[in-house]
Amino acid sequence: MRAPMDDVTSKTVRRAGMVITGKLSTSELAILPFVETDLAPPTRNPWDPTRTAGGSSGGSAAAVAGGLLPIAPGSDGGGSIRIPAAFCGLVGHKATRGLVPNPHETFETIGISVVGPLARSVPDAAALLDTLCGFPEGAGLLAACRQAPPRLRVAVTVESLHHRRAPRRCRPRWGKWRARSPRWATTWARASRWWAAGGVPAHLSVLGGQHAGAGPALFAAHHALAARRAGQKVDKATALRARDVITARVDALFADMDVWLVPTVAVPPPAVGELSGCDAGERFERAAVLGAWTAALNAAGNPAISLPVLVNGRPLGVQLVGRRGDDGRLLALGRTVLEVLGTPLVTLPGA
Repeated sequence: MRAPMDDVTSKTVRRAGMVITGKLSTSELAILPFVETDLAPPTRNPWDPTRTAGGSSGGSAAAVAGGLLPIAPGSDGGGSIRIPAAFCGLVGHKATRGLVPNPHETFETIGISVVGPLARSVPDAAALLDTLCGFPEGAGLLAACRQAPPRLRVAVTVESLHHRRAPRRCRPRWGKWRARSPRWATTWARASRWWAAGGVPAHLSVLGGQHAGAGPALFAAHHALAARRAGQKVDKATALRARDVITARVDALFADMDVWLVPTVAVPPPAVGELSGCDAGERFERAAVLGAWTAALNAAGNPAISLPVLVNGRPLGVQLVGRRGDDGRLLALGRTVLEVLGTPLVTLPGA
């Protein structure tokens, strides 16, 4: 079925000469970190088909990682670009709030969702960002990505062994380097879960209010219905206050650093069916764990890029977080990190 109109993202890439081959799978209303809906089979991870590709932009990640496409746009309201990028061995960038024109802003009015790239390399991600932003050639993020990053103050939180590999090998090029206590991770994880419990369902509540006549018929699956019911308990003012509190917390963390290296996701991808089979409460709690390192950055509006690292032959992501507006410098640092690690392009075994 052909859509009768384009949104701003589709229109932008079409005008740039990119070929749109079809719509890729996503979780309903883009609210869950896995893609298992009533409309189609589950979206599986090309590295291990028994595992999820992540979500909500799981279809984009699976298509790029599986070699169907060289690059694809996704959207990120709590990690929906970065989580599937980490699970599928890709680069995924969440831009500074307001940098990329957002087709969701008419109904997602608290400013947590952004559009961005899923790619096999950092320059490819930067090139798609330039297209989405309308930056002229030679004067955008791709040009910034190709520059040598300056010496930076980098803080590192080590939550699992695979995240130690990147800082140890890149330390001579980064400048000042120090470890953050794990208690910082706990603070951020708690803030992320609070935001997921309050802020994300809030815009679903606004959506339900604007289309009250349609009611639950808007939602086909029990996942979205449960989120809608939770969202009706949170008003917009409460969601905005939560966003502002988390923004202040993240800004305080950046008072003495330029970049923070943290996990993208602290656990491996769940098995297909593992989360969709849970009741609503357990599903939400387990989904919040997947977004514990990503969701707070949507609230704060900071740029963040997930970079692929292979551990025992399987991909996991490390995440570089920058100050708001530092997307170009973050992309340049991400490119340098992958070059130092010797993994500028992660490919499937045998590909």
